[in-house]
Amino acid sequence: MPTAFPLLFMLAVSAPVAAETPTAQPPIERWSPAVRPASELAIAQWPCDRLSEVTVVSDKQQRQLRERKKQCLQRYQQFIPATGLR
Repeated sequence: MPTAFPLLFMLAVSAPVAAETPTAQPPIERWSPAVRPASELAIAQWPCDRLSEVTVVSDKQQRQLRERKKQCLQRYQQFIPATGLR
């Protein structure tokens, strides 16, 4: 029994080392460079209190910003003192 312990210890220590051989790694994939389109600014997802931080560069983004401001105004219009509660 005393000789079995060192044998089991050697098996337990050598097993992880054997798994880290270069053949265990997946093959390397080579990608070619490509132009990726810039992600569009999702103005419709911006919170209403941060709309002043949005910088628009195109007419489409300007229309989206205008629409989002209308949505925010409709949401908070009942709290504007001049209109009162509806």
